[in-house]
Amino acid sequence: MNKEKKIYKDIESILFSYKKYKGLNKNNEYDNLLKKIDISLAMIKESKNYKLIEMRYFKEMTYDEIAEKLHIDIRTVYYNKGRLIEKLRVHFKILGLI
Repeated sequence: MNKEKKIYKDIESILFSYKKYKGLNKNNEYDNLLKKIDISLAMIKESKNYKLIEMRYFKEMTYDEIAEKLHIDIRTVYYNKGRLIEKLRVHFKILGLI
């Protein structure tokens, strides 16, 4: 796997784990990690496509389900999600998450 693909997969892994870490954070042991993720997400929250991040990673919806719910083509879902991941990549890198 090339470096770019690995970084993309690492970001996706962090996003899929976000909800789990929030649930496990009863003793505040994940506060630092969660704050970094929250800061990164806040940087893209104003994007009109931000709901794709929520639907895919926090609600764990499939691409087909997202496309159907938003009444858009599945290729558009992939494209827009990829653009958001690229924006997150910068923030994750700055904050040392990847």
